[in-house]
Parts: sequence; structure tokens; C-alpha cells
Amino acid sequence: MNRTQISVFHSEDLDLKAIVYYNTNTDKYEVDYAKNGFLVTTESYDGHSLLYHEDAAENYVYGIKKIEGKMS
Repeated sequence: MNRTQISVFHSEDLDLKAIVYYNTNTDKYEVDYAKNGFLVTTESYDGHSLLYHEDAAENYVYGIKKIEGKMS
């Protein structure tokens, strides 16, 4: 997988982290969501811009976006 890191977001307590990547294989942006240093999930929002992916990442570290049914 060829991914280029675009941006990184952290919660104030550093428990939550979201990294936005550009995947050159798929020509799509992806967001890795992590909690306490462990990857929870990776999501990509088809048809949406880099800004949309960065907003989702930021919402996760601010506690607005919840990752349901995933590791807590």
C-alpha cells in the first residue's frame, strides 16, 4: 500500500489520534483512527475532498465523531 501522510490530529490528552493519508494505489484519501496507541479503524469517504477527511479526523479527536462498534 502506497500512502502519503497529509495531516495528523490529536486529542488534548493524546488518547485519540487521527492521521489523514492519500493512497496512491486507490487515488483516495483515508483516515486512520487510533485510541491509546492502537489502530481502531481506517475509513475513506468516497467522493469527498481532503478537507472533508480532515474535518472527520478533527471531529474524532474532539469527541464529536464516535466510532461505533469498534474498539473502545
